[in-house]
Amino acid sequence: HNRLLLGRGATLKDSYVTRLKQMGLPALYIQDADTSDISVPEMIPPAARAKAIQNLTNTFQAVTHSLDGMRQLSLEEAHEHVHSKRFIDTFKSTTNNQGIDQIVGDVDTLVDQIMNKDVILGLNSIKIHDNYTFQHSIDVTLMALLLARKVGWKKERLTAFGIGCLLHDLGKIFIQSDILNKPGRLSEEEFEIMKSHPTLGFDLIRTLAPHLSNLVAHVAYQHHERQDGSGYPRGIKGNQALGRNEPDTIHDFGAIAAVADIYDAMASDRPYRQGWPVDRVVNLIKELSGSHLNPRVVEIFLQTVAPFPIGTNIRILNGSYVGYEGVVADIEDKDLTHPIVRLLSDPQGNRIDAIQFDLRIDEDMQLESVRDGAPQLEPLGSSQKVVTILNQAEADRPLQPIIQQNNAICSSCGYENQPSVNVCSECGTGLPILGKCKSCDHQNKPSSKFCSECGSSLNA
Repeated sequence: HNRLLLGRGATLKDSYVTRLKQMGLPALYIQDADTSDISVPEMIPPAARAKAIQNLTNTFQAVTHSLDGMRQLSLEEAHEHVHSKRFIDTFKSTTNNQGIDQIVGDVDTLVDQIMNKDVILGLNSIKIHDNYTFQHSIDVTLMALLLARKVGWKKERLTAFGIGCLLHDLGKIFIQSDILNKPGRLSEEEFEIMKSHPTLGFDLIRTLAPHLSNLVAHVAYQHHERQDGSGYPRGIKGNQALGRNEPDTIHDFGAIAAVADIYDAMASDRPYRQGWPVDRVVNLIKELSGSHLNPRVVEIFLQTVAPFPIGTNIRILNGSYVGYEGVVADIEDKDLTHPIVRLLSDPQGNRIDAIQFDLRIDEDMQLESVRDGAPQLEPLGSSQKVVTILNQAEADRPLQPIIQQNNAICSSCGYENQPSVNVCSECGTGLPILGKCKSCDHQNKPSSKFCSECGSSLNA
């Protein structure tokens, strides 16, 4: 609104951050002399992204207008209404007979943008609650197109696939907003309703774009199907490879879209939970390979996505610089797992003269992502936990992470918080986790005085 929020050179205090959050600002660009030379690459130019989001928004709004309050229909009635002449005529009128063709040009642009890209080196886009679905659809499309291009698909096939990816969540238009935005775990009944959106999306796309290949609609239909048959809506199985496309199995379109959808859903912030660091999402997708996700697609994904993208805040886990924090400054395209990191602060949080390491040379140096306010998550561990996490992600729900008990009294302002929070509710300062060893990061019982892993004092 053209109001000055903070002047040039202002120090970003915790109280300022809290106030900016209260104003609904999800993120800020900050000028820092130690990182001003670091350029975080964009998948596509901002103008192309904005245009695609606007056209996709217009398409969803036209469908919503054509439904005319039909969200209150039963699922059976919704299926019937989608095929009605009234619905089709209203949609054509609303879009001036363009239908969904207005987004085809955007898909051509997206395809052109990824034709010369082989890897994803930058962070996920910042998503704002009001248009999360549209930004998510764009990012899923970009990721899926890049993976598909590396499979060797030609442009015509990529364009059809891209249209399907942009519209993969169209069926959610029928789902009540109180279910879509519920800040807690869905009940069994609510999850059954949520599970209807792939079929509804399939019906919508088939009805609104009968001139397009059937496979376009199958992206919506199959992006929640799983290789072992545990997915929905039909519970069909995958081929554990690409190019087979046998009847009643997951098509390549669905297999690739599934990986892109899970990656973006898990890595993105939502109003009710913070997104996972990219390295953890990469590990989750590795865990799901073969059981839930197509192993060939996962293999290509691991060759495409940097676990620690440029701009990621990191902490050193071993060696003489253990506990130091900094940022990923650069990545070599051909070695995604060994970035160049720049250390900016010591373990006590004091600013230091920047120290740079190339992990292609210092191969033994281990990193972890640092996200202020992110919940402490247990290792993935058992397959049951992985499946639970996946089911929650599929329903686009809060991940219900296991939060370790915190020291609830804030050391900065003295405010006594609820034990389960990670950030002070009064000033926004991060709260220390009881029982977590500063020497080796092992999580002990909150009542422990010494680390059971290395013997260090937990009160030090």
